[in-house]
Amino acid sequence: TSLEYAEGFFGTKTLFNDSLEIGLPFLEDISSGLSLDNPSIKFHTRNSIGVPIELDIKLKASNNDGKTQDLNLAPFEIDYPSLAQVGQTIKGTKIVDKNNSDIDKLISLPPHHLNFNIKATGSNGYPNTSNHFIQKEGLAVVGFEMDLPLQIRSNNFSLFQNIQVEFNDPIQASKAELLLKCENGFPLDAKVQLAFLNGLGDTLI
Repeated sequence: TSLEYAEGFFGTKTLFNDSLEIGLPFLEDISSGLSLDNPSIKFHTRNSIGVPIELDIKLKASNNDGKTQDLNLAPFEIDYPSLAQVGQTIKGTKIVDKNNSDIDKLISLPPHHLNFNIKATGSNGYPNTSNHFIQKEGLAVVGFEMDLPLQIRSNNFSLFQNIQVEFNDPIQASKAELLLKCENGFPLDAKVQLAFLNGLGDTLI
């Protein structure tokens, strides 16, 4: 026999505890100076389980230089159906911004990798007289999106890119010309600085 439906207080239990890592390759060419106005992360939830679920999300960002920054977000409860809403899926959104976390410091790192640890706890802090429900088809889903507004401020904002060129045979030339074609997708003026390096990484000119 399988349980189809039950009501009551089910105790404080850890429902989920897992970690994942996400790479941010589109930020890997940015080394410093990035500051976005009002960045945010939105956690979207869909929940048909009639039990209050607290999410404790630990998020640590790191860059390729080894610097790290924690999100420092307090645990929060996701929306859930009441006894009068049995069979319904309740949707909710938790907005994480600089008013309830350190997301502004995290973005200005800038992050190249995000490490999540997500722990879900049922009925955390609720008295044993609480009346909740569970059902066979109950499900809770959590997703997220990162909002990086186009309004930005920069201070010594810089991008670095190495281009390797190899010549199989020695070249003797009295004159050389280098043509650069640049496309700038940022609403900012930019200066380009070139340095020529030999195979040892020493600057030639």
